[in-house]
Amino acid sequence: MMISDLLSSNHQVSPPSSPSDSFSWHPLTNEQKARLSILAREAFAKLNPGSLAGMDRRITDFRHAECIKVCGKRITEAAQRDFLPLKAHFQDLGGKSGQALNTLLRAESEPQRIAMHKLTQECRSRKLSLSYPEAICRKQYHCNLTQASAKQLWHLVFTIRNRRKTSRQDAKPQREKTKKSTADIPF
Repeated sequence: MMISDLLSSNHQVSPPSSPSDSFSWHPLTNEQKARLSILAREAFAKLNPGSLAGMDRRITDFRHAECIKVCGKRITEAAQRDFLPLKAHFQDLGGKSGQALNTLLRAESEPQRIAMHKLTQECRSRKLSLSYPEAICRKQYHCNLTQASAKQLWHLVFTIRNRRKTSRQDAKPQREKTKKSTADIPF
């Protein structure tokens, strides 16, 4: 089984369900598009040995066909969520199967890595140790942070944000509004 077979069977497009998914719908940067185009040219050269002079149209058609095969879109239409699967596909076609496998493995853990990064940022901004969300994770989900799903990690991010807000609100004394009577107002 080739890596491209794994890629086509696992790559599914679904609407955003978490904050990390909303970023995944952003378009690719020009740098990412250029990197994919370079990988596509290398893959074309590997599959079609010989001179590439005058083959620009065939290379472009090859790149479009392969991109559509992987994610259903051309590179210019692809989103962030498509980058790693496209990269792995062109690496595989270019004979770099080991790198392609590593890229696919990275693509699988991308949502967890993004959520863990955000959790770390939240803890750092609130001057908390990661042991705090770790304890919450163990109590609520019966696993540690490394075993938690992306959804569970995002729940922890929002738990940290919300709990910290309530403790700040509790620290502020509530001012009582005093109602002045009309007799107290000088005319």
